[in-house]
Amino acid sequence: LFRSLFIERAIKSFRPDLIHVLETQNGGYPFALAANRLASAGQKLPKTMLTLFGSDLYWFRQFPSHLGQIKKLLEYVSLMSAECARDLNFAREFGFKGDSLPLIPVAGGLPDELVILPESQSEFDRRKSIAVKGYGRPWGLGHKAITELAALSDELKEFRIEVFSASRSTARFAKKTLASAELNFSIYKKFELNHDQMLSLYRRSRIYVGLSKSDGLPASMLEAMSQGCYPIQSSSACFEGWVEPGSTAAIVDNERAGDLRNAILSSLRDTDRLQRVQRINLATIQEKYSTSALLVKGAFTYSELLKP
Repeated sequence: LFRSLFIERAIKSFRPDLIHVLETQNGGYPFALAANRLASAGQKLPKTMLTLFGSDLYWFRQFPSHLGQIKKLLEYVSLMSAECARDLNFAREFGFKGDSLPLIPVAGGLPDELVILPESQSEFDRRKSIAVKGYGRPWGLGHKAITELAALSDELKEFRIEVFSASRSTARFAKKTLASAELNFSIYKKFELNHDQMLSLYRRSRIYVGLSKSDGLPASMLEAMSQGCYPIQSSSACFEGWVEPGSTAAIVDNERAGDLRNAILSSLRDTDRLQRVQRINLATIQEKYSTSALLVKGAFTYSELLKP
């Protein structure tokens, strides 16, 4: 409510031609309150664009109080920017009737020169780390990935488990669990690694594991792919059009026992396949996630956004 008052005052004083709402909950809900008051007072609202983030609709749709606010917001949105078709379909199901921009990753892509070249088999075999996203509550399932890796300690003796972006609870759990399994490991708390260090982690990792209850298009998965790392990702993410489940990535069901363990074992035992997949995934990143590709795809102008 407090933020909506600032938004209302800004609209009245600034009189914008276009309003861009970033993220549905923190940005959208206050805007919807302001828009409702202005509309009730007879003021015509400017064209409004909403950019969806990872869990805006996929996660919050399951809560009636949130779903009501989402539907109210979509009444005032005329233009939508999303990462994946899944979220656009949800928006239309919840009442959105406007136009959509080309699907584009929120993270903004990776400079072309940072995408590695395909490796030889010997180069790929030197990768001796496994990168694990350490997100905790409310959505992250880093502890589940750690549990499964610890259960495979005999197969992982020559690897280092590197848990990144670890929440406090995940870091504590990882330290206890991986030490008990007598595995080599490193734990990096959230924001401990800068971007260059994250890319370096992916470059030395054979496998990336990212599990969550809810996600959009995971930048961590795409950047792992950009450094030649094989992705294992939960099915809650927007992966369609980026990887082929069972081929160029392992897509696992969080609720299906054994999915993750089988995916890890398969990846460790078939390094020839992973090295072939690396070439395919790097081509996908160059085509769809490199800065040069996204600049072309996102090259819309201010005047085009304002077209009726």
